[in-house]
Amino acid sequence: MSDHSPLSPVEVEQAVFSCYKDILQQPTSAGQFHDRLRNRIARLAREFGLRGSCEYEMEYLHEPRKKGCIDVVWRSRYATVALFEIDSSLRVKSIEKLLALSADHRFWVYYGAKDPLQLVEARKATDYITVIRLPPISRRGYSNLKR
Repeated sequence: MSDHSPLSPVEVEQAVFSCYKDILQQPTSAGQFHDRLRNRIARLAREFGLRGSCEYEMEYLHEPRKKGCIDVVWRSRYATVALFEIDSSLRVKSIEKLLALSADHRFWVYYGAKDPLQLVEARKATDYITVIRLPPISRRGYSNLKR
């Protein structure tokens, strides 16, 4: 029996985009942007009746001695409900991390310039990973992205 309401990927995507726009209203470096977005997504979990945490340590399925971290995990009282990896570049490792853990939902939050769907399709992960594509961040500043 589930102790949380089912997540709507569309509602999650809208909430993440709202966080993205809010962060861009403040002066933010590229390094700060990733950390701020990660922290905001973790706090978003409460809006969905869940608990969020950052930098969730994990072991790789095929390499048990190798450890890594998932950017954000949303948990209910009894289960992992959603996983989030956040990237500005195409990273196979992010897809592998999302697929290595069990969760109802896996989100890849991508704010780079290239098409992330090709990588997800190449890894045969389209049925398992929802890509939340945000507008790319300009290295010259964020003012041109404010809406």
